[in-house]
Amino acid sequence: MWATSLLRTLALLLALALAGALEEAPHPATGAKASQDAEVDFLSVKLVTHPLCVQDIHRLCAGDNSIALNDNTPNLDIMSCLLDQQEEEEDAGVSPQCHHVLWQLRHNLTRSASIVRALNTLCPGQKFAGCEETDQRPGHFISCVVEQMDNVEDDGCADFLENLAVMIFTDYRMIYKFAEDCGPDIDRFQCGRLEDSDEKAHSQGKTIECVSSHMEKLSDSCKLQVLRVAELQAEDYHMDRPLYFACREDRERFCASTLSGNGKVYQCLLHHKMEKEMSKKCRKQLTRRQKMTSVDYKVSKRLRKACKTELADSGCRQAGGLPGDSEAAHSVKLGFVLLCLDNYQKQGKQVSGECVQEMVDHRRALMEDYTLSPELIMSCAEDIDRLCATEAQLRGGQVIHCLMMRANPAKVAEEERISNQCLRQVEDLLRMADVGQDWKVDPVLQQACAPVVREACSDARGGDGAVLSCLAETLDSDAMTDECEHVLLQIQYFVSRDFKLDPQLYKMCLKDAQRLCHASDQWWEHGETGVSNDPMVLPCLYRNAYHNYNETAADKMSDGCRSAVRRVMKVRADEVDLRPEIEEVCMQDLAKLCSERTQRGHEIVCLQDNYRELKPKCQAVIQSLTQDEARYVELNPVVARVCKNSIKQNCMHLMEKGGVMECLIEHKDDPDLKHAAKCRAAISHFQIISLADYTFSYKFKQGCQSDILQLCKNMERKADVMACLSAAMLNDTLDGRRQRVSKPCRLQVESQLLQREENEALDPRLNKDCGKDIHTHCRHESENKGSGRVLECLREHVDELLPACSHLLFRRQQQSLILPQADYFLFNACKGMILKYCRAPESSGAELLGCLKAQLDEPSFDPTCEKVVSRRLAEQKRDYRLHPALRRACQAEARAHCAPFLERQTPDSSLQGQVTACLAGALRRGMLGDACSRQVDLVLREAARDVRQDPLLLRDCAAEIAQQCTGLPPERVGECLREKLAAGSALSDACARRVARIVEDVNVDVHTDPQLSVACGLDLQRHCAHVPPGHGAQLTCLTEVHDPTQRCADVLNMRLKMVAAALKVRPVETVPELIASVRDSPSRDFFVLLVFGILVVMFFGGLCCGRVTKRAKYIHKIK
Repeated sequence: MWATSLLRTLALLLALALAGALEEAPHPATGAKASQDAEVDFLSVKLVTHPLCVQDIHRLCAGDNSIALNDNTPNLDIMSCLLDQQEEEEDAGVSPQCHHVLWQLRHNLTRSASIVRALNTLCPGQKFAGCEETDQRPGHFISCVVEQMDNVEDDGCADFLENLAVMIFTDYRMIYKFAEDCGPDIDRFQCGRLEDSDEKAHSQGKTIECVSSHMEKLSDSCKLQVLRVAELQAEDYHMDRPLYFACREDRERFCASTLSGNGKVYQCLLHHKMEKEMSKKCRKQLTRRQKMTSVDYKVSKRLRKACKTELADSGCRQAGGLPGDSEAAHSVKLGFVLLCLDNYQKQGKQVSGECVQEMVDHRRALMEDYTLSPELIMSCAEDIDRLCATEAQLRGGQVIHCLMMRANPAKVAEEERISNQCLRQVEDLLRMADVGQDWKVDPVLQQACAPVVREACSDARGGDGAVLSCLAETLDSDAMTDECEHVLLQIQYFVSRDFKLDPQLYKMCLKDAQRLCHASDQWWEHGETGVSNDPMVLPCLYRNAYHNYNETAADKMSDGCRSAVRRVMKVRADEVDLRPEIEEVCMQDLAKLCSERTQRGHEIVCLQDNYRELKPKCQAVIQSLTQDEARYVELNPVVARVCKNSIKQNCMHLMEKGGVMECLIEHKDDPDLKHAAKCRAAISHFQIISLADYTFSYKFKQGCQSDILQLCKNMERKADVMACLSAAMLNDTLDGRRQRVSKPCRLQVESQLLQREENEALDPRLNKDCGKDIHTHCRHESENKGSGRVLECLREHVDELLPACSHLLFRRQQQSLILPQADYFLFNACKGMILKYCRAPESSGAELLGCLKAQLDEPSFDPTCEKVVSRRLAEQKRDYRLHPALRRACQAEARAHCAPFLERQTPDSSLQGQVTACLAGALRRGMLGDACSRQVDLVLREAARDVRQDPLLLRDCAAEIAQQCTGLPPERVGECLREKLAAGSALSDACARRVARIVEDVNVDVHTDPQLSVACGLDLQRHCAHVPPGHGAQLTCLTEVHDPTQRCADVLNMRLKMVAAALKVRPVETVPELIASVRDSPSRDFFVLLVFGILVVMFFGGLCCGRVTKRAKYIHKIK
């Protein structure tokens, strides 16, 4: 089509010349230069028979099927064939003489007079401002006219000018001022510049191509001429003759159905530039043209036309290049225009779809071929040769991504990183390409992530960063591939360092960034070092989104921006590369401590695990990060991912205000979480991390900050802070003082103690003091961590523990009885019973235990809970300090009657029930006050009911229980031992004495003996209702009853036998007991005579020995 149009143009010009418009010229056969007097003769001769061209014509055009070669073949067909042949290859075979004939014809045809007549014919009424019709300088008028092609509206006139341009672009000397301004550059780069008299076929057609391939090195005046020519060629690829001939086959292969004109063929070829089937020579020519476009956007007519309105309204086309460009006054760089139009669009201005598409195409071209960015080539040449030589041989943007990967200091060694100047140019390129806006501008990303987008992001629209955002949120999903993740993180590394590259974040936070972070009001800025990336804006937005707890109306962040920042931080939370504020200060710690944990997400966890070993600056930033994770679970991607269902079910209401982590901990033992091993493991790991600093527990820090500053100064480790606060609470409770720890803090301490008891991994003190005992007695429980089994196992082996562990365990027992929620195992085992019977157990652990104890006889009471409650009640009997009610009621009596035992007590060691036994003896002797008597009586009843609540009996009679009372329930073991004592069975001395004491203790009151109380209940009501309980009065009353019920009589007789047996074995401890024992003994008379004899001997011995040993002088006697 273009050839037909060109022939019509030439025909018109020839017709005008033959009509007399052109002067005559001599016949070219003379070999001399053409003269105007001989031109008419020349034009009248047929080229097909011209002696200087006939051999070339038959040799080169015989195979051209588009013409019929004979003596009548039109000159225009011959010219077209030879013109194509001489431009297609340097050595096409057209002789210099024939080439001169062809060039002279075209040269004369483009004289101003011919052009004026043609324009008057084809472009009537069209005005060409500034074009002098009388100017006879070759090429001046025609160049002036062609430059105004964009202003021509008539199609016929436009076609004429287009084809006229094709004709003049075959020789640079036909272009006004090109030869003049580019002469030195043509010589310098050896682009075939010859004298005007020399018209070798290969020297002229490719001069423009050669010069344009050295754009970055041309003089300003020549560069302007080259860009001017490229702008004129932008209409149709036929005008760029080297590109046309290099890409003819590729045009047929890729763009056969694409109509020429308006740059459409250019666009089609560019879209296929990086395909394997594209020829190298065509790709080279396309790259040459793209390089010119990068220097002056006007070389791209489609961009110029599609964005005409936007360029005018935004002022981008008048802005000039970047500061320092010497050609700024003449050309506008493509990068400048793209940034300027982006800024215009992000200000909310309307940009047409055609303009947006053109911008995307040019951005993609910049990402696809690094050679289109002259600044990047100059700054990164050494880095590319050194680090990316392999990628430089590949197509499709591999070099750009190689440089991006080598920019990350956390991933590559210093000697393998790109230079700072190269890094700056990569940042500028990514800004110009606006990679965050549309993922398709990056061919490497598009190829790597296309399957992921189809599967996971099919609903995301291409613009406004939606797809890139979706891909980032899909990083941890099954749809994500390793290849896509690798490429995506390379882009995210740069996006994370410039909030402007995230279009959604920029859109939502621009005003907040300006108001709170002093960000620029322009999307882009430029300075001496290039485009500014505002590295501190995102950290500032982060601080305002997460740390501005006391914000006022003036510094309050908008809800939309807060949500956008939280979305971004959720995506980047577990990747240290995407957290520049961490990477910059923790680089040395990462290299030292985490060199083997480089997987995505592992580096931050490694820094948290080694928190105490970090350098101060890194420790501070990790402290802040972990505090934020504790409050906002989306910043902890592992927990957020594996606990997603539990969060949705139990903690969704806390997502905005914070506290989800504590919520998950509270629900850790729920049925749905017990089977979610990954979620439980993630929660436990965070609990372990939080041990390093109490501030890592959000609610604990919030509730106890002031208490810690007052009571636990200079403490940071949570274990130390917990020990300090719990000790203060315990001591205040034991001493009856007002609690120094505030109520909100007490609740948090109880919650933390509950967590600590659940898992020994959260209890470093327990692991330190009880490690050997755990290995010896609780190895199985330690292998199956959780649910408080290890601590409960130690409680079961309390008499076998080493001193250090025994002392620690005693303190833990005190805490669990005074702090209500510190006993995890009890709460977990009795949760249902607590909810059923103890609605308000907040006052103290002892009251909660008392509530459960009162319900032990209920038929529906849970057996598992019953075992735990009995064990806790037994622990109370081991030491009166573990029994708050007994301690309060009997404090004075304990000091009066049990001083020797109290003197041996230490704060961390158990008294093994000795004080309780002492008080029981005092009760038996009637030496206790009423309040203390009631408490001791209650203790005795519980011990009689359950042998596990009598630690001294278990200690002294362990062998007898195992041998003679095996298989019996706990409430029958005490009765079994007493029966064995009454029957005279073989019991060890220690066991016999201990059982004898119990017999006497339970005889203090009928109610302390469960079997007797049940058997004689009716008799007590009938005969002894008037007798007050205590001091054995009711038991004495029953023995005096003449007609008791048979059952009561049988049990009572057994009790009397037990008492008689106890009297035989129980040692005498007091003088009254000694007198009573002698009085009741069968050898009473013998003991009386023995004592009387001793006294007589002492009397007479004293009389005699006293006179002998000490004689008194006479004088003393008579005084």
